[in-house]
Amino acid sequence: MRNNLLLISSALLFALSACSDQIVSSCDTAAPPPFLMAKLSSIQEKILTPNCAVSGCHSGEFPQQNMSLEAGKSYGNLVNVASNESALLRIKPGASSESWLIRKLEGDGTTRMPLIGDPLTPAEIDTIRAWIDRGANND
Repeated sequence: MRNNLLLISSALLFALSACSDQIVSSCDTAAPPPFLMAKLSSIQEKILTPNCAVSGCHSGEFPQQNMSLEAGKSYGNLVNVASNESALLRIKPGASSESWLIRKLEGDGTTRMPLIGDPLTPAEIDTIRAWIDRGANND
């Protein structure tokens, strides 16, 4: 009986050690997500400025859709502002599901934003959604 337990535990350890290298290596290559809070200042710093308020997009003298997303300008160009492309508001405070920005970020029936670089991650979009659902405060 003791030999059987020893054989089973050895086989189990061997199987786990074979898998652990693969698990560890895949975890090691994944970068941790940036610290992002559901408030405008964090969203501005971590998402809007590096992904949207870039040359040729939503910055400068003639931003796309007349919507500058530069720091200090994004709130006034997003919150309670009618979309140029939809009957929805760009951001309807308290209602992310009725906000055009979320549809643009997800590519829901429209061109997905941002156009340059990678799409936002689901976690980033969820953070923006949470900020909107909490009232889209200028914080």
